Amino acid sequence: MGQQSMALLDQIRSLDASRVAGYLGSLEPAEYEPIQRGLLRLLA
Repeated sequence: MGQQSMALLDQIRSLDASRVAGYLGSLEPAEYEPIQRGLLRLLA
């Protein structure tokens, strides 16, 4: 990704795949880990 992004876990909603405009990139495992932990904590 060309710029920093932030995932706001308290603003999760479902997403219709037809609304996705395009592929922006991917996260390294170390970048994804805090998001995954936050989601698990939020949805537990």
